[in-house]
Amino acid sequence: WAGASWRGPNAGLVRLDWTLNEAGERFIGLMEEWTTSEDGESDRNGQFAGRGFFGDYSVRVETPQGAAVESALTLSPGPGAHVETVVIATSQ
Repeated sequence: WAGASWRGPNAGLVRLDWTLNEAGERFIGLMEEWTTSEDGESDRNGQFAGRGFFGDYSVRVETPQGAAVESALTLSPGPGAHVETVVIATSQ
């Protein structure tokens, strides 16, 4: 906030009236650009492909019958594609 930065009124992300300044606008733009959000339906083999930045994710899988499973996933640097398997257990 421009009124509380020890580096002066132009060092914050928002102006005195709490509107975003140029640096704040750029920060919001970078957060949107660098955030991974994927959704979609799996193919007939139950596979879904997406792209993501390195980091930790929470994955939620829902079946057509309404069962849902959440799983943690970490994408780490390395060669090739990262494959994650989420198993949905069904009761008989």
